[in-house]
Formats: sequence, structure tokens, C-alpha cells
Amino acid sequence: MIPINDVLIEKLLIIVKFSIRIHMEDQIMSTVTVSFSLDEETKKAIDQMAKQSKKSRSDILRDMARNYQMRQDWKSLQNYAQAKAREFNLQTEDDIEKFLG
Repeated sequence: MIPINDVLIEKLLIIVKFSIRIHMEDQIMSTVTVSFSLDEETKKAIDQMAKQSKKSRSDILRDMARNYQMRQDWKSLQNYAQAKAREFNLQTEDDIEKFLG
């Protein structure tokens, strides 16, 4: 198994990272109302974050959901890039630059 370090993977995915950001900015936001239960401690923590950032509770929860989804997407992309790096035997930055042409 080829050792792939995080720096190499991050450089492989930099273009994808910018693509995700652009895609998210281009999305039109429509909202729906969702109800769910929280324990009092979590509610207080969210309320405190909202107060400190001068945002609504909904904004805080939306940001948290987006950040979670982005982290999951990023992990999936890293796994994909690692598999492709192994498939094409890309071990160094020079290997990547040669591969990308």
C-alpha cells in the first residue's frame, strides 16, 4: 500500500475544494420548517452562539448542518483521491504535476 500523506491529498483536491465553494454559493436557498427536540444544555449552547454571533438560532443550526455536510463531502473526496492516487501510483507532488500535465 502506497503511503499518501494529508498534504499531498489536500493539494490533489484543491481544485475540487474551490468547485464545491462555487457550487454552494450558486445554490438558491429555499427554506422549510423542521421541528426536533434538543436537551436544554444543547439549546442553551446554540442560543449562546446565536447571541455572540448576532445570528438567529435557525442560522446557527443551518451553518452547523452545512459545515457537517461539507466535512462529509470532503472526507468522501479525500477517500476518492487516495484511491485514485494509489491506482495511478501518485506518490509525490512531482507525480501529480506530471499526471496533470
